[in-house]
This record gives sequence, structure tokens and C-alpha cells, in this order.
Amino acid sequence: MYLIVDYVQRIKRGRALEKLVMLLKMLLNEAINVQNEAAIAQVHEALRCVSLFDDAGCRKLIQSLKDDYFKRAPFVAYITRSKSGLLSTQSFVRKYWSDYN
Repeated sequence: MYLIVDYVQRIKRGRALEKLVMLLKMLLNEAINVQNEAAIAQVHEALRCVSLFDDAGCRKLIQSLKDDYFKRAPFVAYITRSKSGLLSTQSFVRKYWSDYN
């Protein structure tokens, strides 16, 4: 995901649609290489939908995605910390349970 954010931050005025299509094609090639059928379908659909935008619409889309990503980042960090804590607790309980039996 950081690759996408870095790429989006480098998109300047003009040719936003061209750059977004290039990014999606790169993601499509990556999905094809790892044979991820779900990702292949999702990227194909994204390419189809992006082709409906003009350059100004594409810039608005990119800005909206960027804003959405940064709004979700704290929540994703919280979820990651919570999962780590739960895994630690699970490990402790399993060890305690095996010592008890």
C-alpha cells in the first residue's frame, strides 16, 4: 500500500489519468505473476471504471483516495496493535493451559 501512496504523492498536474492507468497496469501484471485471480478481476474492473474519467475527474479521484487512506491509517494501526495483543494473549493462554494439563 505504501507503494501506491508514494506513487500518488508524485502525481502532479496533467496526465493524471495516464499515470493512474500505468499504475493499475503495473498492479495487474503483479497480480498475473502471482496468479491472484481475485486481484486480477479487481484491477481489470478498476481499469474499466477509470477509463470513464477525464483527467480532472481522475485527479479528484486520486485526491479522494489519498484522503480516505490517511483517514483510515490510524484505524488500521489500531487494528494491527489489537491483533498483536490478542495473539500474545492467545500464546500465553495456550502455554498456561499446556503447563496446567
